[in-house]
Amino acid sequence: MLSNMCEAARFTSFDYLIVGGGSAGLTVAARLSEDPNVTVGVLEAGCYVSDMPQINVPGYVGQTIGHPDVDWMFSSTPQPKLGGRTVFQSRATSAEYDAFETLGNPGWNWTEFLKYLKKASSRLVYHLPTKIEFREQSETLTSPPSSDCDKYHIKPEDGTHGRDGPVAKTFPRWITELHVPFFTTLESLGVPINPDPQNGNVVGSYTSAYSIHPETVTRSYAATAYYEPNVQRPNFDVLLSAQANRINLENTPNGVKATGVSFTCNGETYVVNAHREVILCAGAFQTPQLLELSGIGRPDILKRNGIDVLVELPGVGENLEVKGDTPTFEVLADPEVLKEQMELYTAEKRGMLSSVHSGFAMLPLAMFTDKKTVKTMIEKIESSRSALEQTMGHKRLEFLRKWFDDPNHVQLEFANCPVWMPIGNGEKPAPGSRYHSIALSVMHPFSRGSVHIASSDPTKPPEINPNYLESDIDVELLVHGVKFARKFMLTSPFSQYHLKFVQPIGEIDTDDEIKSWILQAGESSLYTLGIDSLQVSLHVSAGTFSHPLGTASMLPQEDGGVVGPDLIVHGTCNLRVVDASIIPFQLATHPQATIYAIAEKAADIIKGVRS
Repeated sequence: MLSNMCEAARFTSFDYLIVGGGSAGLTVAARLSEDPNVTVGVLEAGCYVSDMPQINVPGYVGQTIGHPDVDWMFSSTPQPKLGGRTVFQSRATSAEYDAFETLGNPGWNWTEFLKYLKKASSRLVYHLPTKIEFREQSETLTSPPSSDCDKYHIKPEDGTHGRDGPVAKTFPRWITELHVPFFTTLESLGVPINPDPQNGNVVGSYTSAYSIHPETVTRSYAATAYYEPNVQRPNFDVLLSAQANRINLENTPNGVKATGVSFTCNGETYVVNAHREVILCAGAFQTPQLLELSGIGRPDILKRNGIDVLVELPGVGENLEVKGDTPTFEVLADPEVLKEQMELYTAEKRGMLSSVHSGFAMLPLAMFTDKKTVKTMIEKIESSRSALEQTMGHKRLEFLRKWFDDPNHVQLEFANCPVWMPIGNGEKPAPGSRYHSIALSVMHPFSRGSVHIASSDPTKPPEINPNYLESDIDVELLVHGVKFARKFMLTSPFSQYHLKFVQPIGEIDTDDEIKSWILQAGESSLYTLGIDSLQVSLHVSAGTFSHPLGTASMLPQEDGGVVGPDLIVHGTCNLRVVDASIIPFQLATHPQATIYAIAEKAADIIKGVRS
């Protein structure tokens, strides 16, 4: 059931108490509450927003970023490599998943992840533009003609996708006209087309599927997939507007034990007890914040904020990683076009609002640079080995070095986005113009940041320091990514779309000039050249597109880890972490599906289900 802030006083004790009602928290809660003999409570600082178009309508993707009702509105500390500016903080290869196990986590490997990735997601539904059918059950939705699958290069492999999981997945109903030229141009530059990047090999370009419900054509996410179907369970309770202040801990012969959580609701402070476990699902920023507020972390940071040290765990909060006539989404700024598209979406569940950008490419180093450059960059890694090991540890560095020039491992994401992407200098899109952006992001950054408390006051935001582009290796990867993007934009058939470039590509020639431009523009940047009609931009991410992780890494304690393979915090006996903060290194993927899989596996671990 759902409880509002006025009912906080009755929220007194549960067998399992979960902090955070996001993707991981609601997934774990739903799975644990399948057992009617246990009680599960969730503390969620936000509100339940079930009818917000910015959340539900696929075409409004990104519009919740910076929305105070659903965003924490955190900013980074001033970033030295970005001229002192602050930055708003709002499935990978099989080898990357296997690396979890190699790093010291038995049972965490590709085979296990695939099982839970499939458990979380329902079967793929091929809703592409030329054929759309509606049936009462999603299992009976039919695929489009094979000609459409051929056109958009879609061929999911048997055994790699779920059949009856809670999270729905579909392919887009609306696809930009530049989608096929995106593939064709990349293929001419040596980038292969990948018909199914979910099979453990992400290299190449592909048409992406999204977590969109095939019938309602609204987002399928934790609240709709895991919470709403189970809302009537009497043993599953969620309290909203409840901000956790600290975990209540006590020393026992078996280690430090979590007995409950202190939280604030409607201006009053309450304590809710946990008979079995407290499970932190508060995310890569606030999970380490709660650990430190509770006395778990680096002694110097805890003492500086007047907090007694209960568990000395230096890894807490460290290892932060953060990656013309052609219709584009700018046309929605025209009230008449927006009205037309909304009517089309409401009546027929198609059109621009039914979809988000669909084309991506994942590039190994050799696909966007040359052998001489690769050799030089490897020499830089080796010469910086001592400093890199201090920030990420020997084992993690060994993986990044091994993957760096491996043709099967991705170093750059290259995304096809039919929309203006915001830039660091505050420039706005010109009224009436149409934009198409190419977004670049480093997939395995060498830079490492941190998240730590700046005060013992739980209402104060944590101090977030991503250390964007602290490593020269990351900057150099972006430099060569920009050069490849420029080459791509000027290659046919992509170049045939009457391109006008947004900022001064013609004035940026040398590597040093490109580097200076990247650092000056900050978190995101645009440049361009050209003629008229469709304007094309380049968005360079100094981070990883708002995918923070790693701040409570699943590693042995001697390697800087915070949790073990059972997800229990080192030095405690019943405090677990289940969210992106346990992922020990940035994955060459968008992490949503991985987080669902982590939560599904965590629930089985807690319930004692054997693999």
